[in-house]
Amino acid sequence: MFEWWLSILSTTFLEKSGADHILKDISRTGVPIFGLSAGSIVMGPSIEYLQYLYPEDNQFNDTDLTGLNLTSTTIFPHFKEMLTRDADIDKKLTSYENTTGVKIMRLNNDQALSCHCKDKVLID
Repeated sequence: MFEWWLSILSTTFLEKSGADHILKDISRTGVPIFGLSAGSIVMGPSIEYLQYLYPEDNQFNDTDLTGLNLTSTTIFPHFKEMLTRDADIDKKLTSYENTTGVKIMRLNNDQALSCHCKDKVLID
């Protein structure tokens, strides 16, 4: 089996390297692509919520915050772990959701989301 692993966040980097087209082409063939940490975020429709939460982390000064759109789900990884660093992270995410209408799925390190076509399964 052939698999692709993704753990980079910058969509600008993915576009400049051509990796965005490669990953989309691979996705169309049905080959599994695993997004880990930042990779799970960039596989969604947008990484804009990170600009809202952590503008200082935009190391590449990305202005196009469009994700790869390989899934319609917006993911926030390491949720339980982030609560130890920022007790208000859930409030911040909820505020973003209420402002934008975007639902953010919070995943802990022991969870994953499997997406195949329109089917989504939470692996707990």
